[in-house]
Amino acid sequence: MAKPIALTQQSTPTEQSFGSPYLVARREWDERYGGLIKSAQQWRGTAVLALLVALAEAIVIIGVATRPRAAPYVVAVDSLAMIGSQSAAQTIVTDYFRANQPFERGSRETVQVEVNAILPNSPHSYEVDWTETQRTLDGKPISSDKWRGIFTVAINPSTDEAVLRVNPFGIYVMDITWSKVL
Repeated sequence: MAKPIALTQQSTPTEQSFGSPYLVARREWDERYGGLIKSAQQWRGTAVLALLVALAEAIVIIGVATRPRAAPYVVAVDSLAMIGSQSAAQTIVTDYFRANQPFERGSRETVQVEVNAILPNSPHSYEVDWTETQRTLDGKPISSDKWRGIFTVAINPSTDEAVLRVNPFGIYVMDITWSKVL
């Protein structure tokens, strides 16, 4: 003969501590899926934080990119670091540009200059290494040359507004020598 099936379940000690099978089921649900829900919330929070960091970086990059850049000027000065009519640097640069017309060269190619190193030789002399990359007008590379130059400078900050507009730091190049690095 078959064993009779009980129509009522016996309550377990866990059910007795919570009071009802519904509370036990709710606790089981929380244990199973609550961790997944909490983990998803943490990942969403991490994604929002990463988005905010990326937005802040984009703002900083735009700010740096739109900042004005200083343009170097060659200005002749005399031995007292005052603006003079002729200096060695002015003569050298003038002779170079007479022999190598920049506008003529610019009509057939462009030159990208990348400064690799600036090393002080003395308080008034600097050794500069740079790379010049020549490109056609449509951007195809022609050649790339390494150069090294020694620049002697004088610093004479001015109080005259017209001079400050042209040379705000008062840095004057006194002498220049440069050559191609083989």
